[in-house]
Amino acid sequence: MKRRIGVLGVPVAVSDDSEEDEDYVPEEESDVLDQPLAERIKQLRARKRGFPEKRKRPKVSHASRVPQSRGLTSQGNEPSDRAAEIIAGGGATGGSLPPDTLRTIFQAACSSSALPAAASVACVCRTWRDVASGMPELWANLDLSVPGAKATNDIVEAMASRGKWHKARHVKVVPQAPLTRKNKLVRAGLSEAAVHHLAKHCPLISSLDLSGRSVDGVPEFRQEGLEQAISSMASLTSLDVSQRVIIPRGMGIDRVIRAALTPRAGQLASPLVSLKAAACPTLGRATVNLLFMPSGAQRHGSGQQQQQQQAQQSSDIHTFLSSPPTFVPALLHLREVDFSLSGNLESSMSLSPEMFQAAAPHLEVFKATGLGGVFGWQVPSADFNWQQSPGWPSLRVLELGTGELQGSPGISSLSNNVLLRFAGKSPELSRLELSGCCLPGLKPDVFASLSGASHLRVLHLRRSSLACDDGLLSLAAHCPALQELD
Repeated sequence: MKRRIGVLGVPVAVSDDSEEDEDYVPEEESDVLDQPLAERIKQLRARKRGFPEKRKRPKVSHASRVPQSRGLTSQGNEPSDRAAEIIAGGGATGGSLPPDTLRTIFQAACSSSALPAAASVACVCRTWRDVASGMPELWANLDLSVPGAKATNDIVEAMASRGKWHKARHVKVVPQAPLTRKNKLVRAGLSEAAVHHLAKHCPLISSLDLSGRSVDGVPEFRQEGLEQAISSMASLTSLDVSQRVIIPRGMGIDRVIRAALTPRAGQLASPLVSLKAAACPTLGRATVNLLFMPSGAQRHGSGQQQQQQQAQQSSDIHTFLSSPPTFVPALLHLREVDFSLSGNLESSMSLSPEMFQAAAPHLEVFKATGLGGVFGWQVPSADFNWQQSPGWPSLRVLELGTGELQGSPGISSLSNNVLLRFAGKSPELSRLELSGCCLPGLKPDVFASLSGASHLRVLHLRRSSLACDDGLLSLAAHCPALQELD
């Protein structure tokens, strides 16, 4: 009879011819298993006291740790000059990385935003701080709205004036309220003064993002300081003020956009490439007029005065197109404009596509879904022949839907002729948004005249007069590349 022990530690007795697969226990240990647990623990402690003390490992010099396989040692056991140099300087001890490797890691960590990575790496050790201080390009993407940044006007001025941010190119700033405790100022806030400091000390800024929703208790940007700062940014090519309210509410955002669209000193055209002002309820008629209306044809008043001004504007369009002057387009570099769901407080906005096409001939993206809110927008001289319009040859995205404001769609003045005035000469058109446009003048045969119908990939026609059987048949005939239909 053999003594075996089961998987749970319980001794079992099995016959000699048994083939069960339990752990075998030698005969000399069988007596130990039969002893009480307390006696077994006592024997183990006595055995442990008889063991010799663990000897401490002798200290090994850094030179002896240099592996020979990496080519850091010369003949014999002596370290090479390069290894000794690295060890003496402390650059390769304790697991630190070479400067080139650190630069690659830092650059990848700060690719999307400099904060908090660029500030954190300088606090690790002297080597990391020296490497980071020699890489001002780490601050190329500066987002002062990240949680934990706690930026203030004074901090921005100090960092910018010392030259740490002089290579910043893409900057995002949102207003922040001062922090007070027991009526004492703990931390100053962030306002348009920070944008002024950035404009003064960071000449390479090309993209300025001021977008963001209003927060209760946080003062908004003020137009006066913001307008001056943007006017001084000679390299500014992108401005985003989406969802932003600028004080004063009536004309603040219009003045800021006008400053961005104004040509800089020594330039004939505005350098702006991208303008985003989506979901800005205070966007006024002044900004729209700046893009869409000829000089001296701004509409004011009501009734008969507006009819006279509309007739004057129509005659100006015909005069301009019949004998266009030789000039450099004011918005020559503009490629993207986004006015989606903006101008909710304005009424009777007027869009003249021909004037906008003449001012911005290279436009690629135009988004005006929900522009004007429930009032919508109008086009002067709706029966103007679209074949006489300059067109946008590079236009890829066009959104003219009505959108929804509090569940109520806006008013649409879109017809076949108006749509063709915007996109009739756009062979590269790939996305078209016409949701909510349900006027009888918008008919399915419009796709036969669109030069870019064969390249359309995304088309939104929800609640429009084109969402019908005839519309689907027209799409099947003229839009073979269509991939998404709503």
